[in-house]
Amino acid sequence: MPAARSPSAPTPHDSLLAKALGYEPWADSFLRLSAGPGVCAQLAGEPLRMMDRNFIGSGGRQSRADAVHRGQLRSGESVYFLTEAKAGRDPGLLLQAADYMVQIWLRERDLGLGFLSPVIPVVPYSGRAVWRPQLSIPERIGAGRSTLTAADWEAGLRRTAALLAGPDPVRALARAQRCIFLDLPRMPIRRAYPDPDVSSVLRALALHQYDRDRLREIFRSLPRYNGLAGLVPWYLEATVRGLTEDITEQLLCETQPERSEELMTIATQGFYKRKLPQVLALERTEGRAEGKAEGKAEGKAEGRAEGKAEGRAEGKIEALQRLLLHRFGTLSEADRARIAAAPAEQLDVWLDAVLDAGSVREVLKNGDGR
Repeated sequence: MPAARSPSAPTPHDSLLAKALGYEPWADSFLRLSAGPGVCAQLAGEPLRMMDRNFIGSGGRQSRADAVHRGQLRSGESVYFLTEAKAGRDPGLLLQAADYMVQIWLRERDLGLGFLSPVIPVVPYSGRAVWRPQLSIPERIGAGRSTLTAADWEAGLRRTAALLAGPDPVRALARAQRCIFLDLPRMPIRRAYPDPDVSSVLRALALHQYDRDRLREIFRSLPRYNGLAGLVPWYLEATVRGLTEDITEQLLCETQPERSEELMTIATQGFYKRKLPQVLALERTEGRAEGKAEGKAEGKAEGRAEGKAEGRAEGKIEALQRLLLHRFGTLSEADRARIAAAPAEQLDVWLDAVLDAGSVREVLKNGDGR
């Protein structure tokens, strides 16, 4: 059985995809474009809905898929899209997909359904190395290797294309238990995904080396939803060597002048979530910024001097209030006062919670015992 995913230690790759797939308009567009026109023609008009992606298997083993979305076919039946992204080659891919498919079907059984709904695994691969995995569970049985030769790979892609072009692609693909594999670094993303909200995230995942022109193109087409758009530059800072925070800020000011400040605030918070707890604890002790004014603007760490500490606390208060207003649209005077009176350690807890919480109340209940 596949090893359990660790929800406590997400990578930048996992964090960006989880945010994108959790934003239903993005996920709906991404999955429909990935599946192709034949599958889309079978789907009803309602958008795909995200389902619980946490599973408990045999022996109480916990695991978490990257995303599970449910759609409705025009026939009235359900269809599930199981997204499991990979940043590196994983020989256990098909076992992992099979495990999640069984868990989905067991949930349906518990709801009293007497049949198995189609489940279509979608695998976005962003690794630098070429990977040609087996994409069909039945074809994997008895096969000596988990990877294919170039000729067998091309033949498998033709079989997938034939299933998608057939009269009933949803059931054909599901019955063949065949994954839709997206080789992001080697595919024409902008042509395959004309939705700029989707293509900008996928092009970020596919970028492995510093290229200012490509970075500028990605930044220019960042998603309209700021909560997702701000994580794209954060992801690139975390994964592309040579892309510094200063360069990121320059590119945002150049390509997104009207919202560069807000996006940089979100990117900075994502940067700190990645570095917690070890590095952030060190920065709190040492302090990197100079003076109260810079501390207020950066809001990144507690400094040694009293002026630095006060300025950083004010910067964190301002950043937290801006993020809460952007995410939830309102912030009461009582909540503003509570934030303003909180110590720096509590502000850090709330800043860490704000991108994943579902409400202001959920953010502010973290860490202070209320």
